[in-house]
Amino acid sequence: MIALEKAGDLPHPEKNSPAYFHGLATMRAVINNIADRNYFSSAHMKSNIIKNAEIPGIAPVLLAFAAGIGWHIVDMEKVFLSPDGIPVALTDENLDFKPRGVRIWFRTDDDRRLRSLTYIEQYLDSESTQETHPLYRYLKQKRGSFMMLKAAVYLMHNDYYRSVREMFMQVPDVLVQDDSGFRYIDIKNDFDIAIYGHFREPAIKMSVRPRNPQQPELAALYIEKNPVELPFHFGYGSLRRPPRSNLMVAHRKRV
Repeated sequence: MIALEKAGDLPHPEKNSPAYFHGLATMRAVINNIADRNYFSSAHMKSNIIKNAEIPGIAPVLLAFAAGIGWHIVDMEKVFLSPDGIPVALTDENLDFKPRGVRIWFRTDDDRRLRSLTYIEQYLDSESTQETHPLYRYLKQKRGSFMMLKAAVYLMHNDYYRSVREMFMQVPDVLVQDDSGFRYIDIKNDFDIAIYGHFREPAIKMSVRPRNPQQPELAALYIEKNPVELPFHFGYGSLRRPPRSNLMVAHRKRV
């Protein structure tokens, strides 16, 4: 997982102060937000995570979700990406290694292998797409994997993020996203794409460039295929009235 929010730290349940319980309440507000909309709202993240002095960062939210779906948490460690793009445990918080984040180690009832969820805090810009950047090297090791893109305020549509878009498009062999991920015209030649739900135009007008990004080719595909409706909300489709979401599941074509 990659985002801007601070990774944070483990909460301390032995605390009994009013401030701590207020911190728990604001963390719950973030969980309620994603349960309601199926994506994190930036406003909620800023007020309830970044400014949460008692339970800071995204790590406590991830731990709560992990426990809720039945993962057995083994450990959590702070990490940074080495120059080779390898997550390394951060043993001294005074060291200013970046990018940095957290790694949660877990097992499940049906799979006793030790697995991990890694969260990296990183601003996505042209610098992070350079071949010498740790994030680029980290993602290069993940090529051929599964990727999910959700409600990223249409950043991948913006030419300012062209290098970011091109870097991420090289990663997945399987891609799940709504219309706020990669543009349909950018992936249709390299992926076999199955569509679900409803799409005619963006659910909301965005304040980012391009404003209210249209995808006439994707809209035409939905008219042609007339796919079944989704039985759940996904991304910005939850903001429609009534809620109507779209989903694309894409598999990279074999040459």
